Amino acid sequence: RDIADADERVRCYDQLQIQLEPPRFEGRLSSVTPLFSIEAPSWLRYRSDGPVFVMALKNEHGEIVQNLHLGGGGEARYRIAKPGRYSLQISGTDGWRIWIDPAP
Repeated sequence: RDIADADERVRCYDQLQIQLEPPRFEGRLSSVTPLFSIEAPSWLRYRSDGPVFVMALKNEHGEIVQNLHLGGGGEARYRIAKPGRYSLQISGTDGWRIWIDPAP
């Protein structure tokens, strides 16, 4: 409400709305997601409840594009720059959630 510029206020609202979206994937311990597609650059946002979380972003051929990890729980994100089909191989010590968010 404190943002005077209407366009900037809408952008702020849109960012808040993204934070409220349910996760695209969620689980506990280890898992492999089905292939998913992105049409434009996107943020891979992930949150872990446990002390160890390791995830591999793989392309549609099963090749690792990026290894990602979190130590001690929390949230992080990685920008997937190239549109395409991907899957995630996840290994954690507790629950986790993953979102695919639009990236500028």
